[in-house]
Amino acid sequence: MFFLSWMANFKLLLFAFDKAPLSSFPSKPHLFILTAFVATIPVEILLASMELEPQFKAPVRATSLQDFWGHRLNLRVSNILHSAICSLVKSISTLVIRSRWASLPITFATFVTSSLMYEMIYYNIIYKSPTWKVTWFFILQ
Repeated sequence: MFFLSWMANFKLLLFAFDKAPLSSFPSKPHLFILTAFVATIPVEILLASMELEPQFKAPVRATSLQDFWGHRLNLRVSNILHSAICSLVKSISTLVIRSRWASLPITFATFVTSSLMYEMIYYNIIYKSPTWKVTWFFILQ
């Protein structure tokens, strides 16, 4: 359940700033309120009539870490991180540094964001202060 609320918050942030994939709607405050209301509908009602996309794509067949994290494992998280983090950091980093080196801050920001989200997940599961082991695991990769 926490995972779905995490994804919904990223989607709401993208919608609030008129970013894809929800940017086809006009930027009006009442639509943000409507989206926030719809996001609170019980998940069971929404998922009952929907076919879900696959979350994994044969992760054991990965040929590299990039292939494993970016193309095979947890595809929905990869997509939302690309929409929310990568595009934002890319637009900023290409202004500051050359486009050749822009992928470095993008990768770093994506792993930092992902690690912080996993720390939040662990905190919500065990209700103990973070040890930051998960964060360092993601950052040191």
